[in-house]
Amino acid sequence: MKKILIIALSGLAFISMSNAQIITAGGVQSTTDLFQNATVTASSSRLATPTADDTTPSGIFGGTGNFGSGITYFNGGVSTVPVHFIEFNTSAPITFSQIRLFVREEGTADPATSYRSISRYTLFASSSPGSFTNSNIVSTSTINPDYSGTYGNFQITITDTFNAYTTAQYFRLNLNSADSFGATVIELDAFSVSPVPEPSTYLFLGLSALLFVVFKSSTRKKEII
Repeated sequence: MKKILIIALSGLAFISMSNAQIITAGGVQSTTDLFQNATVTASSSRLATPTADDTTPSGIFGGTGNFGSGITYFNGGVSTVPVHFIEFNTSAPITFSQIRLFVREEGTADPATSYRSISRYTLFASSSPGSFTNSNIVSTSTINPDYSGTYGNFQITITDTFNAYTTAQYFRLNLNSADSFGATVIELDAFSVSPVPEPSTYLFLGLSALLFVVFKSSTRKKEII
């Protein structure tokens, strides 16, 4: 089973991972992000009256020539808890093995009133547009929506390193809101790093090595006899 790494972010923090990055309220700076400048083809609605630091959904992918050009506020104000989405594609197929999703909750002056967080995210990847079924899910996880209380900060980065490389050109990100206020997203990045094998893979390799040693030992004994 894969492990989802969640790291709390301060307003300015240095995170040492596969690709060292500087996290700010506006996004993440990285020259190896494979989602950089992706083209948005469809998305849920944003706030009717965007705030000063709000951007179009393309801001999730760094906008045009910028790194994390702003924060995207998906619309809320509905009677049911919404599932927001954004569909996008890269200019050509990409091969990646890790994604990082940067999100934040609002209302941090009073933790009891924090809102606009997510309880789950799901990323689909496909070789053709519009083909987003369960078989196309490459990353998904439930998230405790109380970022501050659970992870120690109102901004967090969610990192998932896959067990194998994935190649695709068309993508869809679903975000399950924790309440009816909507969701706030800073950035979504993709990287090509060394995949992390499943624990069962390590077990298989270990047993294979053990059997090989036993076989060699048995062969040597027969030669001596």
